[in-house]
Amino acid sequence: MDEHSLLIILLAGLCGPAFCFYREYYFVNTSLSWCDALTYCQNNYTNLVSIQSQSQSNQILSLAQNTFKDAAWVGLSRTDSQNWQWSDGSNVTYTNWERDLFCAAINVDGTWTDFTCSTNFYFICYLDSNNTHRILFLVKQLVTWYAAQQYCRSQYTDLVSIRNQAENEVVTNNVQGFTVWIGFFNNPWKWSDGSNVTFFNWNAQEPNDVGGIEYCVQQLNSGNWNDITCNMNTPFVCCEVATGRTNLSGSCSFQSRSTTWLEAQSFCRKNNMDLVTIQSMSEIQQLTNVVPSASFFPVWIGLYREGQNWQWSNGDAVTYYNWKAVYYCGALNFQGTWNDINCSVNKTFFCYKDYPFPPPSKVPQGNKTLMFGIKIEKQYLVDLEVSAIRTNILDQIWSILAVQIPMDTMKMKWQESEGIIFNEHKEENVCNKN
Repeated sequence: MDEHSLLIILLAGLCGPAFCFYREYYFVNTSLSWCDALTYCQNNYTNLVSIQSQSQSNQILSLAQNTFKDAAWVGLSRTDSQNWQWSDGSNVTYTNWERDLFCAAINVDGTWTDFTCSTNFYFICYLDSNNTHRILFLVKQLVTWYAAQQYCRSQYTDLVSIRNQAENEVVTNNVQGFTVWIGFFNNPWKWSDGSNVTFFNWNAQEPNDVGGIEYCVQQLNSGNWNDITCNMNTPFVCCEVATGRTNLSGSCSFQSRSTTWLEAQSFCRKNNMDLVTIQSMSEIQQLTNVVPSASFFPVWIGLYREGQNWQWSNGDAVTYYNWKAVYYCGALNFQGTWNDINCSVNKTFFCYKDYPFPPPSKVPQGNKTLMFGIKIEKQYLVDLEVSAIRTNILDQIWSILAVQIPMDTMKMKWQESEGIIFNEHKEENVCNKN
């Protein structure tokens, strides 16, 4: 095995009756399937790598030393639940998907597959008949998922939803040998006021998440939407919240001053309002009328992106799945973005190994940071959210470290990732499912 290593001393977070460790990463320049790579890492090191920040990703990439131009396995896998998880059980608190806006299509055998929503397929609409019977329509136009949704809503009721095996069989009988869009989509978008997201009006080629940092949404002068970094400064519209959502028919306030999305949200809420929610084309026009001049566009709306959330276009409860039984695993591209790949494909991979307390030779000199991790057995039940307990744990770590390395000029603190310090260790992956 051709391997390169890199030392990164990492805080993983737990202590009690525990042990502390530092972590070293290895690039293995041999192509294996994801499960074989996992076994190799567990046998020779500790596990496949988990990535918790962009800086950590950059450091790990430096290991490969330009020896791969494709992608290498990391510890991410997705099982039947469609939820991504790290093989070492750590929480998924950071992602950098090359593409993560997925929509579902039904295959000729009745199984479902997720594709990027910009893919062009035929689609199936339905029309409600006296609320008890649905009439299905196969539309033989090659369009994106969003275009299919708009067409179904304008001509019929919506894209078809599937609530049980019997309905799945009925839809399968109508696909006529094609893979077609259904109304199931991974909707990471949320409205600031908490209402459901069932309507979209994206501009052409949007959302595109340029640079992996476009988590907030503006409405353009055309009425179309654009995803963009939340730190941009633009005007915004606040509206009163009524019946659980902001209402453009009620009291709304246009703010001409340019702020970030979070600053706009904070301003609205301090004034007992919220950023505007839009649920139809008529509300698109209403918002255009609220803004006094086209020169003020684009303006913030209340839409933002957060995590994964599979749901039906028409709002039906998610009570049934029929995903095609192909498991996907996560790989790190040489550009630094992530991609999902069939787990049986052979790729090079990254491992890590946890060692006991770092020896003095490994301790950074000068104004640098020493990061280390702690693990605790699950049977020790304490409330780790209590500040005094956390302080006591740090005191114990200090005492142990002081015996082994110079601590005279060092300061210690917990490292948080999105407010999380302590992570429960869970271990489930696609290899457990086969």
